[in-house]
Amino acid sequence: MPAKKLLTPSLRRIPLDDLAVRSGSANRMPPGVRRSIADQIARTGLYPPLIVRPRRRPGKFEVLDGASRADVLAELGHVSARCEVWPIGDRQAEVVAATINHLRGRPSAEPFARQIQRLIRLLGQDRTGKLLALSPAAIRQRLMALEKPEPARQLKTIDLHPVTFHLPARELASLEQALATFSDGSRKRGELLMAAVRAAKSPAPDKE
Repeated sequence: MPAKKLLTPSLRRIPLDDLAVRSGSANRMPPGVRRSIADQIARTGLYPPLIVRPRRRPGKFEVLDGASRADVLAELGHVSARCEVWPIGDRQAEVVAATINHLRGRPSAEPFARQIQRLIRLLGQDRTGKLLALSPAAIRQRLMALEKPEPARQLKTIDLHPVTFHLPARELASLEQALATFSDGSRKRGELLMAAVRAAKSPAPDKE
């Protein structure tokens, strides 16, 4: 049986303007790590090459790993980056982007969940779990980031209008008593006022 032909990457320097970050990238570099990398590059000029693949447009490349390094290089005034070019297609790029970013960085919850979804569609859940070193329970937990909360039930609005009314002294005393009774904080303001008005409408009992 003939040996399987392996893909060979190539090292080259590519203008930053010819690099595009992969859509839906889940990796987010913490600010402290980003500052450390910027300091390292500024002092030594050394950094791991970016991993890229050719795009359909000639001379353009998609960044699979190293988007943050590309941003740091641009901030430091560099116009190009050292890159390792991987000659892979869309299917392989999806696997590479998810696995490399997951193992090296701190993926954001929702973009990473979408990556997992795409991998499951391509490879199935079992193989996706093995690639990312995630158990079925861990995969379910990460996919929860895509669940949307149920919309709150729409509450009926009450059309309220201000009303001014006058009470005789006798009923005013009943109102004050009702307000004191329902002001224990256990009822909402609307309930309190309604209870007070109902109490005011009832005549106070005659004292013997």
